[in-house]
Amino acid sequence: ILLMPETALDAATQVADKLRIEIQDTPFHFRDTRVTVTVSAGVAQSQPDEPVGSLFERTDAALYKAKEAGRNRIKAA
Repeated sequence: ILLMPETALDAATQVADKLRIEIQDTPFHFRDTRVTVTVSAGVAQSQPDEPVGSLFERTDAALYKAKEAGRNRIKAA
């Protein structure tokens, strides 16, 4: 979970995508073998008076959409 107070949905999505790209492009190794690491994430912006549980449910649903769309991507709710 990454919380970005006072950040618009588009800006938060861009931050998440930059992080995704950095992780994808970072050479990870396990026992001297290169391992590809990717990130799928869901991003959502809280709505006025929205319960925290609802925000997490929407973000989680966006994460599953990212995975279903082929992984290694960011989806906004």
